[in-house]
Amino acid sequence: MAMVGDKTKKKSTAVTLQQFISNMTPLIDLEKEAEISASISSGALRNLDSAQKRGPLF
Repeated sequence: MAMVGDKTKKKSTAVTLQQFISNMTPLIDLEKEAEISASISSGALRNLDSAQKRGPLF
């Protein structure tokens, strides 16, 4: 009798370091951009919150 997982087995293939790096670099760049964008957004909100807490400057 066949086991349930037999049909879904996949062969694993070796990946060279160069292949891994070339596959991961775009993902790492996307992550960096997302973190920078989030940092800028939260920084802008933080500055707005600080300004509102301080009240008007004039």
